[in-house]
Amino acid sequence: MNVLVGISGGIACYKTLELIRLLKKKHHNVKTIMTNFAREFISPMIVKTLSQGEVYTDETWKDYPLCHIDLARWADAFVIAPCTINTLSKLRYAIADNLLTTTALAYKSYILLAVSANTVMYENDITQENIKEIEKYRFKIIEPIYGLLACNEEGVGKMAEPEEILFYIQSANDKPIFKGKKALVIGGATKEYIDDVRFISNGSSGKMARYLTMGFKSLGAKADFLDVSNMDVEKAYNYITNIFNDYDIIVMNAAISDYKVSSKYQGKIKKTEDKIVLELLKTKDILKELGSMKKTHQKLIGFALEEEQKLIENAKSKLLNKNLDAIVANPISVMGADEFEGYVITNKAVKSLPKMPKDIASIEILKTIGDIL
Repeated sequence: MNVLVGISGGIACYKTLELIRLLKKKHHNVKTIMTNFAREFISPMIVKTLSQGEVYTDETWKDYPLCHIDLARWADAFVIAPCTINTLSKLRYAIADNLLTTTALAYKSYILLAVSANTVMYENDITQENIKEIEKYRFKIIEPIYGLLACNEEGVGKMAEPEEILFYIQSANDKPIFKGKKALVIGGATKEYIDDVRFISNGSSGKMARYLTMGFKSLGAKADFLDVSNMDVEKAYNYITNIFNDYDIIVMNAAISDYKVSSKYQGKIKKTEDKIVLELLKTKDILKELGSMKKTHQKLIGFALEEEQKLIENAKSKLLNKNLDAIVANPISVMGADEFEGYVITNKAVKSLPKMPKDIASIEILKTIGDIL
């Protein structure tokens, strides 16, 4: 894929170097546009060395007057990282006063804006209005994250990490099919403690849930991720049901413990006996409870990890019994792995998804769900 990276002048430029390295590792072709202010932070020579491609500046533009048109036609994906408040504001009002903003206005598909700013500047009402308005056009905002800023203050404004921006680039041209929706993705593996040290859990990494959360955002939704890794089933149930009504789409990707000990031992069980016997009780079926709670406008998506012999059959049974709108069924082999394979199932359709990396699979799952719902 041909990826055009725009670099505007902010301290987060140094993170763009890592993004370029990751793009090359994925074997993408990379060209860059640097604003004059960006060149004050990092050297075009470093960018050219890492990207193994041309670096374009306003000086280049003087000798190559149509490079903004040619670059816009060359790019399969276009990301501006960092996107300063200055550049964001210019794009919102179609101000084309440098090579970067002019190329952006010549580009026909979606442009990713990885916003980076001081917290006060980012939260300013004018900035928030510009973000809201620019999303009506062919721009996708990659929201900044909370962290330590260059001013030594902590807050929201730090540019998203390169790995996350790379994820957005892979789905850059997909339509924002979930625009206007609010999604909750629940992931991780619950823990049911046997004593104060040991617990019953499973090998779920929570990786797919995190990818699904980013996937929702890249497809237009406002999305939150709830990690239940440090919760028992009862705590997870109480937390989820408390916020359930705030969301239009709920995806239960968490690996919820099916059993708990009938009585937790206080302290640590000593290794004195050759064997001990634990009495296990069935835990609350959170997904089924959510199915009974959901409103007409809500969509509830489940995941089913099953043995291959009866994978689809068992998943369909869960779909009906738990009042789900769709269920993603996959074999046991995907747990903790970097790759996904399986099926997206509704009452009307079964779509097979071949083996692929989980980051790519998350987008395919969501696009399939969007189509069939």
